[in-house]
Amino acid sequence: PRVAHVLDSAYAAYLQQGQQLEDAKDWQNAIASLENALKVKDTSEAQEALKTARRELNDLQDHAAANTALEKSKMYELQHDLILAYEVLTGLPDGQRLIVKDEIARLAPDYITAASQRAKDIAGAYPTIQGIGDERAVESAYAYLQRASDLSEDQTVKEDFQLRIQNLGDELGVWFLDRAKHSLQKPLGSGTELGWAYLKEAESYKSANLEAVRDQMKIADPAHGMHSRL
Repeated sequence: PRVAHVLDSAYAAYLQQGQQLEDAKDWQNAIASLENALKVKDTSEAQEALKTARRELNDLQDHAAANTALEKSKMYELQHDLILAYEVLTGLPDGQRLIVKDEIARLAPDYITAASQRAKDIAGAYPTIQGIGDERAVESAYAYLQRASDLSEDQTVKEDFQLRIQNLGDELGVWFLDRAKHSLQKPLGSGTELGWAYLKEAESYKSANLEAVRDQMKIADPAHGMHSRL
């Protein structure tokens, strides 16, 4: 009975402290007190209080992160960088993104225009891919056009984006097939898995050379089957 009394007293003290901290909206310390209460006695009252405190803390943190992102977005917008202004908001986790959904909707049309122009500039600068740096630039242009197409509601505009996406996909398909062949020709099959990875990347773009990519995959398949198990 004496031990039970000590435990009951400790539980009541932790629970009361947690509730007072909740009233003061000190969620972090409230959580610590309620967790201590549950270590002493596992009750539904303490569990519900802990759930509430964690939910409130998470909501507070989400709003703080969303507000920080909004400040960054407005700074980028003032600098006329509409791509970063938009992406700093869309890059937030789901709960935080929901808080700034109106601002995301407002920026979407400007983002479509900016992303389209950025992709056009990149495509003009890299008519053919000559190295890894070029590859990454063209891949970024491809991603910009995909996002712009997904956001566009005008069917004519979407069709234009799809044509441009296909053109960049063809360019990437040629590059990845060439890199695959180079890797697959290395002695003793040392480049088999890298070559196969390049082929899978080329296949994902469904480019004009898709048939040639799949032919190369058929040729490389036996070696890949062996090396992939090593």
